[in-house]
This record gives sequence, structure tokens and C-alpha cells, in this order.
Amino acid sequence: MMRFLQSCVYSLDIMIYFRGKSNNEKLRKILSIILIPAGIVRYIYASIKAMFINTKSEKCAVVLIIKNEGKYIKEYVEYYTALDCDLIIYDNDSDDGTASIVKKYRNVTYIPWHGKKRQIDAYNQACKKYEKKYKYIMFFDADEFLIADDLLKGKSLYQILDSVFKRQKKTACLGINWLIFGSSNLVEDPEDGVINAFTHCARDEFEWNQLVKSCVIPSKIVGWVNPHLPLQTFGYKKINLDGKKIVQPRNELPKKKKIRLYHYFVKNKKHFEEKVNKGMADRNAKRSMDEFYYYDKNDVINYKAISVRDYILKK
Repeated sequence: MMRFLQSCVYSLDIMIYFRGKSNNEKLRKILSIILIPAGIVRYIYASIKAMFINTKSEKCAVVLIIKNEGKYIKEYVEYYTALDCDLIIYDNDSDDGTASIVKKYRNVTYIPWHGKKRQIDAYNQACKKYEKKYKYIMFFDADEFLIADDLLKGKSLYQILDSVFKRQKKTACLGINWLIFGSSNLVEDPEDGVINAFTHCARDEFEWNQLVKSCVIPSKIVGWVNPHLPLQTFGYKKINLDGKKIVQPRNELPKKKKIRLYHYFVKNKKHFEEKVNKGMADRNAKRSMDEFYYYDKNDVINYKAISVRDYILKK
């Protein structure tokens, strides 16, 4: 119930606005309690509206929040551009020239996004703001690359996603499992990009491969309080690739693994040290270098991302 109420309240425009103006966690919490009745109204309204909105768009977008991703963001933007996606980039106070890089691309919407713990605010705003413009929106991080086997068969990303959603009526969200990649024993930043450099990943059995990130029909989403999975409108559901309903961010790997989210979480030791100092987008906390050693899995050699990237760039 708590997650439900938070998702409803945090998606309110007034809550998004206030969290952008104040980093005071006590005041944020007080306001969220006061707004519970409005949040319930928001849920009812969004659920009724969802029955009448059928987006005719055949466009996909990726929403992400970033901070100082200038080293790698060009590769990321060009990868999703090759998948015919627009990118909606919320920049959480970068000071490394990220803005000048991403603004060069016509398919990028750049949004300065100030304050602390603003990831879910960005997600909530994007879902409402772009619900009519895009049929499918993926909510990923700047180190997550979607890899789909059928891309190598000439299908577009839109066609692949559309076929999954159409198999299950009343689907609002597809949870896509991570595949964690390690450092490939690199210490310094690579010169030839993420996909070329990091080719060693964890085995499927690694527990953090159970986590999913979301591709949604934005008009069927009420709001976010967790960056992995949203709250859908009444009567709709979240599913995995097997078509099974999912409720929590962590789920057993589906039997079908034709779509995975390659998660280049650690990259290399130098990069991870910078990540530790940068802090986190969804909470007031810093990571530990212990996470680097835990996530640095290099058990399996995997070149599929290279094959997919080369294929879509040639199209």
C-alpha cells in the first residue's frame, strides 16, 4: 500500500515541482502525506483516462537521467539513434560538457534537472508529458544497452516491442532483465567505447540479473517511486518476456531471453571510483568500492552487443 500511495503522490505535478525546489527530506515527506487524497484522485483519473487513450504513434523513446556522462554518452545516443529512438535526457547538474555533446543530436530532448534524488521525478514528468507522442518509452540508465536477437533479423525495435505487448492484452509495462557486465579486467577508461571494450559478463545465475528495467506504454502508467518498475493504471499489468505478471523489480529470469538489457555497471575501476564520488540519482547515498568487486563479473565472453551494434549502424 505504501508503494502504491507513493507512486500516486510522487506523480503529481505539485510534488514534482516541490522536489525540484527543495532538497529538505522532512518537508518532502510532510507534503507527500498531505497530498495522499490528491494522489488517490490522480490514480482514479489516470485509470479512467487510460481507457480512452490509444496512441497511434509508432515511435519509441528512451528516458534517462544523467550526471557527468560525457565520456560515454556519445556512443549511447548513437546506439539508440540507430534503433530509431528519440532520447529524453534529464541532466542532473553535469559539469563535464555533457550538454554540449547531446544537444548536437536532433532526436535528443535535453532537460536541465536540478536537485537531489530527482530520478523518479524525471520519470514521472516524462510519462505524463510524452504519453501521446510515443507508443513505447524505455526508462534506462546511461550504462544500459537494449539487445534484442530479432534486430539481427532485420526487425525494428518498434516491431519487436509491439509484438511483445500485443501478445498480452492489457499490458502496460514490460520488465526486461539485466545482464551484468564486468570490467574485462580493464583499469583505465577504454578508448574504443563501452561495447567494444567490455565483453565479459556474469552468468545468468548471478542474482542481480534478476532485476528488471521497464519499457512502458506511458498512457497506461500512473507513476514511479522505484526506478525499476512503475505503478500501472487499473486493469493493466506488468509482464516479463514469458508473459507472466510481475510485481517486484526482482524476478526469476524468463525462459525467453531474446531481449536483455546489457548493464555495463562497473566499466572499470577508475570509472567506478568516479561513480562512488558522484552519488546516486534516486537516493541520498553514495556507493562503495565493495560494489565494484561484487559486480565485477567476467565469467562469460559475450560479443552479441558488438554484432547488434554493427548491424544496426549499417542499416
